[in-house]
Amino acid sequence: MSKASCSSDPVVTVVIDIPKKDPVNEDEVKARHLFDIRADKNLNWLLDDWQKQFKVARDRIETKTTRTNNAKNDLYQWIGFFSVFQGVVLTAVAQSSTLGCQQSWAPAALSFIASLATVVSVHFKLVNYRELNASLLKETHQSQVSVPAKNPAFLSMVL
Repeated sequence: MSKASCSSDPVVTVVIDIPKKDPVNEDEVKARHLFDIRADKNLNWLLDDWQKQFKVARDRIETKTTRTNNAKNDLYQWIGFFSVFQGVVLTAVAQSSTLGCQQSWAPAALSFIASLATVVSVHFKLVNYRELNASLLKETHQSQVSVPAKNPAFLSMVL
């Protein structure tokens, strides 16, 4: 009786030779596409129309961004003014030697009026800020324009 030898199946290696392309820069591809677009009259007209719409949308977004930032700065200024005013009132009360219990209503009334005016003003400014911010987000989403652009060199080439 002979023993059968267990041999493994032969391994076949297949080598596929795929020619490698030269690495192409993404900006070069975009430049070639832009050249092709400029060569075609209809595509050139569409590109010009898109560029006008892009500029309008970008300008609107920048304007709304500026308005939103100004509203936020107004909020900080109101809170800062309130803090300074309260500091002045409290310093005056602390350093006053003639202020008695009968005159203590005046600083308290000033502090209350300033607090009330600040709360009301900050409330309306905060509502305004939220509306401006929502409008900015909506405009950015609808226009699909991001400011600042990822590749300003390409945009300057296109625009």
